[in-house]
Amino acid sequence: MKKPIGAERTDMQGYIIVKTNEYWPNGQIKWEGKHRLIWKKANGEIPIDKKIIFLDGDKLNFKLENLAMVDLKFISEKTKSTRFQKGSKAWNKGTNYIAGGKSST
Repeated sequence: MKKPIGAERTDMQGYIIVKTNEYWPNGQIKWEGKHRLIWKKANGEIPIDKKIIFLDGDKLNFKLENLAMVDLKFISEKTKSTRFQKGSKAWNKGTNYIAGGKSST
């Protein structure tokens, strides 16, 4: 792997993005997450069906001990607990909808 070059920037999800020496086929410079670059340097390429996550949720803690590789379909326990459970009823089941405003005509 080539050494990262250029500037760093933070995207909307809080990840630090680093410009690399690699280019896309259209000639644009690739930007890659710093956590992915650290994982690649230590453990090699990341398979297509995997992703790198932060174990403690701190997206600025780039230590290798804080990174883990999981399946793309990885669902955290926090995410599971906030989803609808099987068999639960919708809060608005059985209620009537009355259109208002311009949609009532």
